[in-house]
Amino acid sequence: MFLSHVKLPRVSDYEVHQHLHKLFDSEQRQFLFRRMSPEDYLVLSVIKPHHPAKPLTLDGIETGRPLSFAADLVIQKSSRRYKSGKEDITDRFGRRDWLKRQLGDAASLRFVRFEDDWIRLKSGMRRLLVQTTGVIEIHDRARFATLLQFGIGRNKAFGAGLIYLPEIMPWPLA
Repeated sequence: MFLSHVKLPRVSDYEVHQHLHKLFDSEQRQFLFRRMSPEDYLVLSVIKPHHPAKPLTLDGIETGRPLSFAADLVIQKSSRRYKSGKEDITDRFGRRDWLKRQLGDAASLRFVRFEDDWIRLKSGMRRLLVQTTGVIEIHDRARFATLLQFGIGRNKAFGAGLIYLPEIMPWPLA
């Protein structure tokens, strides 16, 4: 995996993904990103982009030790009430349970905090984006690496899903 720091002009949430996609040759999206400031993005990718990037390794992470994390997530459950078939989970206990299921056996939650934000989709609709911070404990480094690689939750094209670990992903990238 590779980490990049990308600076973009202030553009819509939809346009950010388009700009970042141009950093790669592949037609498939093989990257996740997180807005670190209005113009700065942290990009985690499986393949090396056409942009300065640093290799990311999890070898230095000890299992069974608390680690701070942050993630912007779209937290939803199946629902017949909506045309999309999905409904936002808005209560903190439901969100915590959802996140525990996403982490599975790879890691456990020690502490978590949720704060609501909104992103604007191309169609003009808005999507609830839950800014999540807390402490996790990694139990299985290989499984956790898979979670990092693919992200968690939905709407990854809008900057959701990347699990940001400040300890191994220092910002700004040195």
